[in-house]
Amino acid sequence: MKEYSDRKYDWDKMTLSFGVSDPRGITEETMIEINGSKTEFQPGLPDHDVFDAGIYIPLTTNWTDSTKSSITGSTTLNLRGTGSMFFEPAGKSTNIDVKSSWANPSFVGSFLPNSREVTKDGFDADWSVLQYNRSVPQVFSGRNLLSSYQFGVDLFTPVNHYQKSERSIKYAVMLIALTFILFFFSQAINKIRIHPFQYFLVGLALCLFYTLLLSLSEHLGFNVAYGIAASMILTMISLYIRQVFGSLKFTLITSGVLAGLYIYIYTLLQMQDYALLIGSLGLFIILGLIMWLSLKIQWGGASTSKTEIDQPS
Repeated sequence: MKEYSDRKYDWDKMTLSFGVSDPRGITEETMIEINGSKTEFQPGLPDHDVFDAGIYIPLTTNWTDSTKSSITGSTTLNLRGTGSMFFEPAGKSTNIDVKSSWANPSFVGSFLPNSREVTKDGFDADWSVLQYNRSVPQVFSGRNLLSSYQFGVDLFTPVNHYQKSERSIKYAVMLIALTFILFFFSQAINKIRIHPFQYFLVGLALCLFYTLLLSLSEHLGFNVAYGIAASMILTMISLYIRQVFGSLKFTLITSGVLAGLYIYIYTLLQMQDYALLIGSLGLFIILGLIMWLSLKIQWGGASTSKTEIDQPS
């Protein structure tokens, strides 16, 4: 504080404040050691010019003599239920080093880490922000929030079984549509008639898959639940279409293709970064196969051969 030595300070009105957006997460009494003297933080804030909520200590005359040049302090703050942690660069030089065992961080805010290391065992990131990196003076009066310069990390939650179940439902229309297209081609190639009510029953079975998936995943985990639910629905549909087609060959082909669709969707659900890319490429290939197969069918008995008509003499 040497650069402000020409100013007079009213130490009885000065405080050291820490902004904590949700003080309910503080789990222990918090102490701070300043110049070798320990003091307990007080709840709340004397004003809200910088932070909306948090804890503070008054800078009393006990530190007047020792703080003419600097204040040195350290504290430990234990928080619970934190999904994210942000910092505001209030110092001339703000240096932050965050280490965690969380393997899925998302670095957000006005400043990205100078360096970061993310592994399956956690992450280590550090920031260095100077006073020149913000348009807020080091000393100011009145309300001048630093919130627009926040930076930090979100503890990103990886895809869990509820999210996977929700994502799988988004593929329901695609699965049902492709299954009906598969049945239509089987009907056209096998030269049999499938009643619309039979399509309806198969559609109900496909919808039942998602109910089984959600209920089983709550007890067995998503991967096991997906395998069991898919096996149950595949068995039900295979036994049904065996009676509809009356052909073991077409039953095996149809069931195999349907099983491939379930495997394809399962693969998409396991991805986080490339799900859209793989999904789009997969649909492109599937649509290409459908268009190619449609060329093998004589639609309405039409013939592609040319007929020459003699002109009358």
